[in-house]
Amino acid sequence: MNRKIEKEIIRLVDDDEDQRKALRFLLEAAGYEVRDYPSGRDFLVNDEPSVPGCAILDLQMPEMDGLTLLTIMREREYRVPVVFLSAHGDIPSTVEAMKKGSLDFLEKPLDSQKLCQLLSDILKTELRGKPAWNRKRLRSCSSSFLRDGKKSQS
Repeated sequence: MNRKIEKEIIRLVDDDEDQRKALRFLLEAAGYEVRDYPSGRDFLVNDEPSVPGCAILDLQMPEMDGLTLLTIMREREYRVPVVFLSAHGDIPSTVEAMKKGSLDFLEKPLDSQKLCQLLSDILKTELRGKPAWNRKRLRSCSSSFLRDGKKSQS
């Protein structure tokens, strides 16, 4: 029997074409297969949720922001792990993303090594059959975000 083994896919959803191209180049150079989408709608219409991997979502996009996209993904039981990326992140947005199931929230400009290590860890966890989006992981990620230099607004 000749079975094709599908490689995990990094899905990239960002309305900024230059950002998508740069991130795609980085991830493909690191050995990942990447599919990029200019909008949440395009992602929902064209992506294949049965293919393993993860999604990187921009927070602020026209028409449908990243948090709305994540809400729709969860309503549709789309269980691919999600990482947020934004130049406009704040603590309330980060907390909301984590509560909705995001694994991490990275700021632009990106630390490419941190992103690649995060993706590697997520995909290893997924391939072992242990969903990376579990509660223990979420608590760990949100704690590290707050610890890594974000000041809370009191």
